[in-house]
Amino acid sequence: FLSKSALVRDWNVQGLLSDVFSTENGLIITHGNRWPLIVDPQGQAVEWIQHLEKEKGLKVIVNQTPDYLQVLEKAVQAGKPVLLQNVQENLDPSLNPFLNKPMTGKARLLGIVVRNEQPGLEEQKDNLAFNIPNDTKRLQDLNDQILSLLNEASGSLLEDPQVINTLHSCRAAAKQVSEQLEGSKRSILQVDSAREAYRPCVRRASIFFFIMTSMTLIDPMYQFSLDAYISLFARSVESSKGDSSLEARISNINDDHTYAVYRYTCRALFEAHKLVFTFQMCTRLLTEAGELHADEFSFFLRGGNVEKRDGTHNPCVNWLPDSSWDNITALTNLQKFKDMGTSLEQNPEDWKSWLTQAEPEKTPLPGGWSITCDDLQKMLIVRSLRPDRVASCITSFVVKHLGPRFVEPPVLNMKAVLEESSSWTPLIFVLSPGADPTDALLQLAEASGMSRHLHTLYLGQGQALVAKRMLWTSELDMLIQQLRVQKPHPHFRLWLSTSPHPEFPVGILQAGIKMTVEPPQGLKASMKHLYQLPAAAAEGADSREDRVLALLGDVRAQIPAQMNTDRIRSFIQENPSPLDLVLLQEMLTYNRLLETVSSTLVELERGIRDLVVMSPTTEETLNCIYHARVPPLWQEAYPSLKPLAAWTQDLHQRVDQLSRWAETTTPPVSFWLSGFSRPNGFLTAVLQTTARQNEISMDTLSWEFIVSTLDDISLVDPPKVGVYIRGLYLEGAGWDVSNSCLVEAEPMQMFCPIPTIHFRPVENHKKKSRSVYLCPCYYYPVRAGRAGREASVVSIELKSGAVTPDHWIRRGTALLMSLEN
Repeated sequence: FLSKSALVRDWNVQGLLSDVFSTENGLIITHGNRWPLIVDPQGQAVEWIQHLEKEKGLKVIVNQTPDYLQVLEKAVQAGKPVLLQNVQENLDPSLNPFLNKPMTGKARLLGIVVRNEQPGLEEQKDNLAFNIPNDTKRLQDLNDQILSLLNEASGSLLEDPQVINTLHSCRAAAKQVSEQLEGSKRSILQVDSAREAYRPCVRRASIFFFIMTSMTLIDPMYQFSLDAYISLFARSVESSKGDSSLEARISNINDDHTYAVYRYTCRALFEAHKLVFTFQMCTRLLTEAGELHADEFSFFLRGGNVEKRDGTHNPCVNWLPDSSWDNITALTNLQKFKDMGTSLEQNPEDWKSWLTQAEPEKTPLPGGWSITCDDLQKMLIVRSLRPDRVASCITSFVVKHLGPRFVEPPVLNMKAVLEESSSWTPLIFVLSPGADPTDALLQLAEASGMSRHLHTLYLGQGQALVAKRMLWTSELDMLIQQLRVQKPHPHFRLWLSTSPHPEFPVGILQAGIKMTVEPPQGLKASMKHLYQLPAAAAEGADSREDRVLALLGDVRAQIPAQMNTDRIRSFIQENPSPLDLVLLQEMLTYNRLLETVSSTLVELERGIRDLVVMSPTTEETLNCIYHARVPPLWQEAYPSLKPLAAWTQDLHQRVDQLSRWAETTTPPVSFWLSGFSRPNGFLTAVLQTTARQNEISMDTLSWEFIVSTLDDISLVDPPKVGVYIRGLYLEGAGWDVSNSCLVEAEPMQMFCPIPTIHFRPVENHKKKSRSVYLCPCYYYPVRAGRAGREASVVSIELKSGAVTPDHWIRRGTALLMSLEN
């Protein structure tokens, strides 16, 4: 009854053997709710599947092939069949998310809630599920018996009363069974219809489970098992408040389970990720209810698409950073915010007043935007203009839609965890640096009367043999799996502590109860990973690959062409100079970068179009472009914190500076120091040039710094000695142009552009001695070095103004060559 004869014949033509055993296996493969594991020593099933799924774009892979998981993930997202060959007896744990089909969990969840609410209904379904196959088989047997009687009868049927009587009884029994079977099918439809009333509970529970499993994208230690989650759901159903109204009862179950999931999961998360998890819970529920617009939520997570500047200029340049104006320009691409730029132009004072508020998210938006915008839309405006207040917005958003208790993580109660656990469930402390749960565990053992039975093993130096004897090496995972079978003493508990590690066995994490332990942290530390949200898939939205493919054209259009070095090479052969050599080296460096960018984009497009298998580097590039980040491979030429859109614009400016210089073979009036991949090499070349001109040793030269009181337009000629340097920013201070000295920064001013500085080489004995602040100049706001680079480029002497240089040292004042936007 599961197949038609014509379908089976097609299978035989495609390579499936025609025996009953093979046909039954074919039915299991095509109708089963779980992915089939096929034992096929002769390769017959492989041949049949390749013909069966050929038109659907079958992907054939083996788990020994590098990157097979990326191919599998991509096929799942595209809805294509996959044949994974040559699997071993112990399957790769990475396959678990693919093998654990969601529908299986949903069926179990629905059965749990119905069995608790209407046990008779679930019992009736179980009986029907047993009776229908039996009645179907009995009906088939009766029909076979009738056919057998007719086939074996000799002579006239009318002359054999025994055959006639047997046929009549078989037909009557078949009719009775058929009617009974039809009744059972009608009944099970009615039962399923009644069970569907509880589907909202299952739908919400399913959403939460897959949010929990997605947390592994943030930290691989965040592993959760389906069995443990189903037990949590069952406890929520049993403990929730009863109600005679079905709608109210479902609401009670959902509310109780939502908070139970929050408490259960937060126990296993570090503080920095708890708000991320709660925000996902909130937004996924709103998305399920159709209350979030996919394009607006995507903008909130990733910002605007990579686009060229459209020629619009910042109308509020005196108080609005260009990065904020770029955010607003991107925001106007959304239908709701098409007039946002106009509003800023027409109400600049109102917007300036709002922007400078300590808590702008709690202040009404100018121009009536507070009335017309919903909560998420208001957050988009805050994200664009005051990104430092996004965490506060998210907290308020969660409080409004879920309640205040969802932003107050419960304190870890180890006694409650102990009561919740069993003798075969490991309890795992996931430690942050400086955290140690030993004292708390000793206190718990003392309070429980188990201190004499607590045995502690520290896996430190010199403990290898002890650890080996206690099987706490590679056998630990297997030992934990055997605990349930071995039925240890009811008082036995296995407590483990570990630091986060990507190679920690997944099986142990999923089998255990996880608790994060970390020292108390402030609010700032809790917000550090706020923008590490995983991509949220909206119903009907384009896939990640489709979106990136649509962006590739824009990215290519913004990448400049490689520079021609022939002219500067010829010039250097005739008139070699240190600066010209630096120019050639920089041009070659950027040409290599442009070649890398171009080849990476080509390889990415081929991978998206299924022309090649994506390498890990290509997969990383896809993820970066999707999230508007710069791929690490592109950042090898020079350090940068800019998002992709700002990075491509910055790259254009760097190439333009070098191209104009090479075209004229004459150094420009002023140099943009950040435009060099190796600024120290450029500054050394300036010193070499001065040393050659004066026929002195370069070691006798040092820098003198003169901050200009003129704007860049007024500087029409280069200095006779040294160079003009522009494009630097002060952090932790402001600049008084009239007095040429440091001052306190203006309110809301994170970075202050400093005027052009004259870098003037002077002989050491001629350098003036004065009280100045020796201000370090860093590549970008992260004041740390990286492989092959120092943290700072040069230290620049700046007048300290009305205070001593120590004041600016305590302020951490520094110059930056590049900002984040």
